[in-house]
Amino acid sequence: IIKDLNYNINIEINFNNIFSILNSNLIYKYVTYDARALILVNTIKEWSKIKGINSNHEGFMSSYCYTLLTIFFLQRIKNPLVPIIHSNINCKTITIRDKEYFIEKNLLSPEIDFKDFKSKNKEDTITTLLLKFFVFYLYLFNENDYCIDINNDKLTFRYNEVKYLNYFEERNKISVYCFIDMFDYTYNPGSYMDRNSTPHKLYIKKLKKSLIQLLNGEDNLLKPDFEIDY
Repeated sequence: IIKDLNYNINIEINFNNIFSILNSNLIYKYVTYDARALILVNTIKEWSKIKGINSNHEGFMSSYCYTLLTIFFLQRIKNPLVPIIHSNINCKTITIRDKEYFIEKNLLSPEIDFKDFKSKNKEDTITTLLLKFFVFYLYLFNENDYCIDINNDKLTFRYNEVKYLNYFEERNKISVYCFIDMFDYTYNPGSYMDRNSTPHKLYIKKLKKSLIQLLNGEDNLLKPDFEIDY
């Protein structure tokens, strides 16, 4: 990772990883379809960093996972803000360095521009979307039964998708969320956050506290919490 001092941003460089590029391009199309989607994704990522719950190495989820959570949420609210590109069409597999990847033509097509999708959502502001995001993952979405799959118009049952759960779960650890990666179907990027861990408890605590802050009209949602969490 290198840092651009002019713009104060970190730049990560990968070599020979075409799927990261394809994945990034697809995510870009999702979050730029509606200006609110991009703002919400960036707000949720910033919120998770400020609250200290964004780090794979510390047992939390990564920024990529929070992006997937946000897109998944925006696809399933009343009057969805972004579309769902239904996958499993013309699916084929390729093997690179003894690892199998899944390629689906409709996910790779440069023609994907969501022209056929017209959102009817005119009423939601960033604040109402934040409120709904916290409520959705605290009380509405059942992570024990369903996966986070942004490329399927039907909910993906978790118990049918055990092939997606990587070695963390094979060691008797169950991740909070089962994410369906768009190209590597054997990898769950959210596996670092164990369902029975302290990071998971802290994550839920931050969700609840942030929801209360919004409902009370407080302005410290994107400010660090100074109490001792551990």
